[in-house]
Amino acid sequence: MQGLPGLILEVKDDRNEIFITASKINFTETITIQLPDLSEATPLKEFISVIIPEKFKKLEAQMNARANRKTTFKLSTFDRNTQKEIIYEWEEN
Repeated sequence: MQGLPGLILEVKDDRNEIFITASKINFTETITIQLPDLSEATPLKEFISVIIPEKFKKLEAQMNARANRKTTFKLSTFDRNTQKEIIYEWEEN
């Protein structure tokens, strides 16, 4: 099986000239959705402070390995001023 993992419910182009949205879904058989085991969830603090920086570092290394010698990529994590939550609960005094 190939393609996107999931179901596309809405599609629009960048000019908003074409806009398609699902209004109804009919299932022919019963579907059971199991919720994920929350004991295996990654805490937000670990995700923000460990996982994201590791992913950026890996991506940066891949980009620099493919770039020519005169080009160097330096990725930085999120601009905190554009995030909805600028200060996380573990950073509050």
